[in-house]
Amino acid sequence: LAATLLFFAIQSFAGLINYERLRRFKERQDAGEKDLRFKDVAVPDWVDNLPRAKTEQEKRYDINKDGILQIAETKIFLRDVLNVVDQKGGYTLDSDILKEYDKNRDSFISRTESAEIAKDVLPK
Repeated sequence: LAATLLFFAIQSFAGLINYERLRRFKERQDAGEKDLRFKDVAVPDWVDNLPRAKTEQEKRYDINKDGILQIAETKIFLRDVLNVVDQKGGYTLDSDILKEYDKNRDSFISRTESAEIAKDVLPK
């Protein structure tokens, strides 16, 4: 009996389940509050709205040929753009996806602008 009580006491203090945190989370859900963990995370537009493969360049990356660039396909495209920027110092816009990253609207992705692309597509 003492061993059983000791086991449950250790388990409750081991932090395996934080019942107080779970209770607060369920209360927020019941009140209709959205999950606030990701409120400050900026997500690129191409993550929420999967882009259509319109240009020939984009169609090359549409592996499954469904006319829509999935997130993985878009990341591959953007990584290749980063490689060109590293090699040549910039990349001329040929895709609507890149307009989001062209901050000065000169139709050219510079090394400075490519830093945001790297943040969105490279592993952390």
